[in-house]
Amino acid sequence: MDAAGLCGSSDPPLPFPEGVAALDRAAFERLGGTYLSRLPRVAKSKIRIVDKLSGNFFRIGLVRLMLPNARIIHTMRHPIDTCLSCYSKLFTNGLLFSYDLGEIGRYYRSYRDLMDHWQQVLPPDFMLDVSYENVVDSLETEARRIIAYCGLPWDDRCISFHRTNRPVRTAGAVQVRQPLFRTSIDRWRHYESHLGLLIAGLMTAELAD
Repeated sequence: MDAAGLCGSSDPPLPFPEGVAALDRAAFERLGGTYLSRLPRVAKSKIRIVDKLSGNFFRIGLVRLMLPNARIIHTMRHPIDTCLSCYSKLFTNGLLFSYDLGEIGRYYRSYRDLMDHWQQVLPPDFMLDVSYENVVDSLETEARRIIAYCGLPWDDRCISFHRTNRPVRTAGAVQVRQPLFRTSIDRWRHYESHLGLLIAGLMTAELAD
């Protein structure tokens, strides 16, 4: 992200994230306005847009300053299942850490450290933690919690998501056409004997438990 460029400055670009400290409230408002102006157009009946870029967790503090009314939904899953899922996908653009089990473990540990930081310094209502396992066990309860957090009215289609006809272009295109299933919970135990490097990368007992 080029913070100065997004602010429309003609000065040499500020480095990111170091340059963020040099920005004032007006600059953050311009950043937020620029981001919103670049979003794709949606039907007038739509009142929310979702940005689920995988690297967004790096910028949660910046999002807070740019878009103070944004809602962050932090989805979590068992650490080893999460890392194994990343390793099993051949991403076509970046995410080079996902090609090595040890590197994935170290990356995940850094991600958790950063998320702990955001949760300590940001208001508690700025982010909602959602457990993958809880969603599988109680879809409607968790879906209603998410919808309420976003300030949206409930829609029964939230629990029949797999029936949607909209195009899906992400790596999970096949899964979103199916109802929720439990076979992905503790999937890593089928491959445990091959995951030594990953578990070592995760390091701490509470992450690998």
